[in-house]
Parts: sequence; C-alpha cells; structure tokens
Amino acid sequence: MTNLFVCHSQAQLLLAISLSTGRFAQEQNHLILFTDFKLNDELRNRLNSVFTRVLIRVGTFPSTNKSWKEKFKRYPADLKEIRNFISIPFDKIFEVCDECIPELFILKYTYKKNPNAEYIWLEDGSYPYFRNTIDVSGFSTNKTTRTIRKILLKYLLGLGRFYDFRGCYMGSNHILRKAYLTFPGKQRKEYNSKEIVGITNEEFCHGLTTMYPPLQENRLTPNSVLIVMDKLDVYKDLSKIEQSIKQVVTICKQKKEQVFYKYHPREESQLNALLDCHELSRFTGVENFYSANIGLPLTIIGIKSTGLQNAKKLGFKVLSLSPAVGESDENIISFYEKIGIKIIKDINEFI
Repeated sequence: MTNLFVCHSQAQLLLAISLSTGRFAQEQNHLILFTDFKLNDELRNRLNSVFTRVLIRVGTFPSTNKSWKEKFKRYPADLKEIRNFISIPFDKIFEVCDECIPELFILKYTYKKNPNAEYIWLEDGSYPYFRNTIDVSGFSTNKTTRTIRKILLKYLLGLGRFYDFRGCYMGSNHILRKAYLTFPGKQRKEYNSKEIVGITNEEFCHGLTTMYPPLQENRLTPNSVLIVMDKLDVYKDLSKIEQSIKQVVTICKQKKEQVFYKYHPREESQLNALLDCHELSRFTGVENFYSANIGLPLTIIGIKSTGLQNAKKLGFKVLSLSPAVGESDENIISFYEKIGIKIIKDINEFI
C-alpha cells in the first residue's frame, strides 16, 4: 500500500509521522508539505528519513505569502511540481486544508492514477472539536463569494466532482469520507457524517519522539509552569488576555514557580505580560518541549490552544483560562471537560 500525506503545519506533520511510523510503518508513505512555519534543516532531514519521498513547497509563512497575488504567482509552479510528484498511484490520500486550490488538484491528480483511492481528512489541531476563530476571508467570506469560488474552480478550472463541499468548514468536502482524529468520539457534530478513525496514544507518543527527539537542552525545571499561547490574532479581547496572563505570572512567581512561555510558530507579536518570563523558541512546535519533559511534573496553562489537548494526551496537568478571559463556548467547555482539562471560570479561581 502507498499513502500520501498533504500537510501545512507542524501539528499536522506530527500526526502524519505518527501514522507513518505506527499502523502504516510497513507501507510506503509520501509527503507533500506546504510550509506554514519556518522549516529548519534538522526537521527537513527527519522528514526525509520517515517518508519515502518528500515534496516541499512554499506555504503561508511569512504572512506576506498569504495574499492572493503571491498565491497566484506560485500556484502554476506548485501544480507542475505536484503533478510530477504524483507519478505513481496512491491507495490512501490524507488531506487537511481541503479548500486550498493545490489540494483540490491533488484530489484530481491522484484520482487519475487510481480511481479506487481512499480519501481521508486528517485532524487539524482543535478544529474538529471547536472553532478557535470564526473569522473567514477571501472566497470563504460569505455565500456569494463561495458561489463565485465554486463556479471558478468546479467549472472554469475543471475540478468537477472533486469540488464537492457540503458545508463551509474544513473537511466538508464529501470526497473525504473518513477522518483520523486524536480524540475520536469527541468531535463536533459536523463530522459525525464521516467514518471516524482514532489515532492511538501509542502512535501519537511515538510520532512525537520521532519528530522531536527528547533533547536535554529542551528540559524544563520540574514543577514549573508553561504558558502556551495560540496565535494572538484569534483572541477577541487581547487587553483582557494581557491582564489575565499578567495575574497568572504574578501568582506563579509568588509561589516561587518558574514560568516559561511558548508562542505559536507563526506568531510575529508578543505580550508585555510575559517579557519577564522565559521564552521558548517560537519557531518550533510546543510538542518539541513536551517530548523532552514527558513524565516530569509540569503545569501547562493556556486558553484554547491545540497545545493544551496534546499536553493532556501526553499526561501533563493542564488548565484552560478560556472562560475567565471570555474565549469559550459550549464546544470548548464540553471538549475540555470530556478529556480532563481543568477549566478556570474566573481568574480568582486560579488564585
């Protein structure tokens, strides 16, 4: 069997590696990566050791690459390279960002090589469990722009059956009939129409230590606190976030606890409340530091980051401030309660 994984982020790569070194270890696994983060040589070499073949294309990092002008400049070359890469038939194709134009063409190219291929949606962080942000842009802005997008891609660019969205959320392309999730059964109702397949804790842990070997230099002080931030522009009221994080830091320092913090790999800003604490490299996933600290007594604090659910899956003590800072909804609360993350409803409760 031959599998193709199409990824954009380090979180997605972690799951692709988990499956490639887990249940699909005896199969050929290929990777197309659109870099939405800063890719260093160390990780690049590790990908080449895990996957049979790797194709790396420019993604949305830095943020200047997000504009449609930049995308249309690189798409012709992307599609040419992708078509050449898909020179063999694949049995299973794992996609995440199924609304991306190159990924839609990947569906078409792989189908031509193998009409019996199996198409699968791969979890993208917290997205299948709750919406981290409701902001939409570009052709996804509203019903009218989505209709224009459909006409453009489905009919004018010839995607036909491969443009089959039955919803306006990631993974709603009906061709992706299965979904591989780290917390099967905890997903939002939107995904209940798909066949859900679980990624086991064993696969996840093995994938983690393969992607991020536990290094002594990434060890943190036992009984310290690690504050995990999501991309700052997803928060509704950044001033409230700033104030609450400042209180958390003050309380931790009063208890003589060392405070580390980790920004999202694509973050280009900072919080003043964290300047007196120890920043971990923002260009790698927080899971890189989890790998080096598995089994150590650490407290992971955040709001609604993917790093929180991954920390819980690895056995760390995890707290979410989402209700205390006005960043929660029923999906967030329900999901975190189901997986055992402690929810702080008021900052005084944390005190």
